[in-house]
Amino acid sequence: MFEPADERPRASADLYTFEFWSPQATFGGHLALWRWPASGVAWYATAVYRQGEPVVSLCDEFPLKRTLELRGNGLWADHNVEDPFCHWSVGLEAFALALDDPADDRGERVPLGYDLDWECDPEVRSPLDDGYEQPATVRGEVLLGVDTYELDGFGWRSHVGIHALAPATRRRHGTGSGTISWSAPDATVRPGDEAMGWSRSVTPAGRLDKGLFVGPGGSAGFTETWWPV
Repeated sequence: MFEPADERPRASADLYTFEFWSPQATFGGHLALWRWPASGVAWYATAVYRQGEPVVSLCDEFPLKRTLELRGNGLWADHNVEDPFCHWSVGLEAFALALDDPADDRGERVPLGYDLDWECDPEVRSPLDDGYEQPATVRGEVLLGVDTYELDGFGWRSHVGIHALAPATRRRHGTGSGTISWSAPDATVRPGDEAMGWSRSVTPAGRLDKGLFVGPGGSAGFTETWWPV
């Protein structure tokens, strides 16, 4: 059984993740926030995918705050629980890199911003090792360069302890009706193999590869592979 207090940052190391995609999965993205209270730092990674366009990606270290706000290196981000297990809001003002090769770390510097809300059914909480995840509807705006993308789509969110992270490859997906589930694909599947767009984030805890894919029957979602240090 999870309690509202489980939504708050932990005294030990933890990880928050958020994902989003449009109904046709021609547009989407994700963000991850790793927190290490013992060392006073947080790592933030995010990426946006657009069909036929370079991935826009950001991954860097920031001073840890008591809240889920981040400031520094040309970035402001905040993650607020408006109603536990029901509603989260996420904001971002930053510069990211447009990458022709998602595995590269050099690209064109572009402004990136989020004003997004994750709305969840509080009764739908899937337990994970030392944490939980929820499917969601995701609405709001993504600002990319001079363009504004209006989103009314789907996504996921999760909160887990970092010590629980192990090598893993899996797939989250959903349909236009909002029915969302997850499965474990073959370990040889890589994010770029079937993805509309994919990204790579390298942190002190390990490497995260994620890809936005379109599946059969109108389903869409993310392939995720995590290699811890």
